[in-house]
Amino acid sequence: TSDFDVRWEQLLAKREQVFNINNYICDGFEKVCDVENRYPDWTYKNINEELMFSSHTSWVYFVVENETIVKCGETGNPLGIPEQRRYYISPTQPISSSKCRFGRLRRGDGTDSYIREKLKYKDNVSLWAKKCKLHVLNESLGGIVREVDTSIHKHLEQMYLQHFRNEGACLPYLNKA
Repeated sequence: TSDFDVRWEQLLAKREQVFNINNYICDGFEKVCDVENRYPDWTYKNINEELMFSSHTSWVYFVVENETIVKCGETGNPLGIPEQRRYYISPTQPISSSKCRFGRLRRGDGTDSYIREKLKYKDNVSLWAKKCKLHVLNESLGGIVREVDTSIHKHLEQMYLQHFRNEGACLPYLNKA
């Protein structure tokens, strides 16, 4: 075995560790649902409704294949807004709208369509999310001090992406940047 082969195997082993979802549960990531891949759309099953339909608006999320993180993203929207129940849909699915991240991921175009296309033959896909804290700051607006909500989801997503670059030598493969 050449020195290159040994280094390559070490890099692959490190990447497998860096992109394993189980290493991020301690950070607060929780499984939101499993994906039933009915290409070109997705249906969700085993939904944690408390997370999926929370009104909270600051999240970092992972799309996971088997136990491997394949996409890291963030949203300032709820993960899901429940569709009006239809007799043939069980469990309740999030509306397909840009008002909720996992709803848009089900049927959206652009990046969302790209993700579904790349995972269309995969059986073990799940969505995970970390609820980010919201902070209130007092800021002067026109001379009047007002409370302003602040969130960290965008910054935290960038920190995770940098972590993946530094520790795994690359981004999750469905992150285009």
